[in-house]
Amino acid sequence: MRADFFDSFGPFDGIKRDCWEGGERVPTLARWPGHIPQGRVVTQPSISYDWLRTFAEVAGVPAPARADGISLLSDLTGRGQAAGGNYVYVEYFEQGRTPDYSVFAASHRNRKRGQMQLVRTGSYAGVRYNIQAAADPFEIYDVSVDPKETNNLAPSNPTLEQQMQALVLQARRANSSAPRPYDLELVPAEVASATSEGLEWQAFEGPFPWVPDFELLSSVAQGVAAVPDLAKLTHKDNIDLFFKGYIEAPRDGDYTFYLRADTGAVLRIHDARVIDADFGYPAGEERSGSIRLQAGLHPFRLYYAHGLKGIPDLSVAWSGPQIPKGPIPSTLFRHKSGGR
Repeated sequence: MRADFFDSFGPFDGIKRDCWEGGERVPTLARWPGHIPQGRVVTQPSISYDWLRTFAEVAGVPAPARADGISLLSDLTGRGQAAGGNYVYVEYFEQGRTPDYSVFAASHRNRKRGQMQLVRTGSYAGVRYNIQAAADPFEIYDVSVDPKETNNLAPSNPTLEQQMQALVLQARRANSSAPRPYDLELVPAEVASATSEGLEWQAFEGPFPWVPDFELLSSVAQGVAAVPDLAKLTHKDNIDLFFKGYIEAPRDGDYTFYLRADTGAVLRIHDARVIDADFGYPAGEERSGSIRLQAGLHPFRLYYAHGLKGIPDLSVAWSGPQIPKGPIPSTLFRHKSGGR
């Protein structure tokens, strides 16, 4: 049966296996009497991986650090402060073309799919079809006023287009089982003004059932550490640590990070999860992850959880271009001056 038989794509262009709005936008119904007001409409875009964090908040437990996305609870209930900084990211490869339906815009009909990307920030949707290289430009549409995506705003918004180019590299990791034409591109560094040496650290009282996202919890102590280690661990039992700041890549190239913990840990650079030593992690085993970094500063977040048993242990090392495997020099860690 043709997808246009019941106009299943609604007022949009594209069908399933497209990155146009008709292939990606799906309504969500949520019912929670006494909590979600009847008739409430949320226009903020969300994606499936947001729901794990949402259900964790509903259950009153911390979200896992390895989970992507944000909690939607405040948006749904209208209470509390909504989580900020959210975006939607989609990438996949699909043979074929967008159907040649007469109701679709001429620029979309019969469009070759191939490797596709979609990034949605606020009301702006950035779309790329049949990507051949990392530098291929995004088409940008304000879908709040242009739901059929016919007015490409990219030519008049070069800054936003550059931000989307950077975001899709900072949010993802290459996967050898699904090669993409932009896998070898360097992850862009960030420009951070007013920084000082060291990483911010915070301590939290555990234990937790998994390595939690400490950024959503209240700490019992905090300060600045030269490197991410356990030197600031003042209590030996049920104390977990979170390190946040920047790591400086001295030169362009491939960097591999190595991590070992007694219970569990998660390392993120930008929004990319570089090492997951949490789910199914055998205590004390070294885990590693690689990422291609542009020379410069990159946001660094390390979550460490210590369980009820064992001796606290956390080890972080790296290797890179002209850098043998070893400890990361303290001079390459930075944090924002003046606190968080």
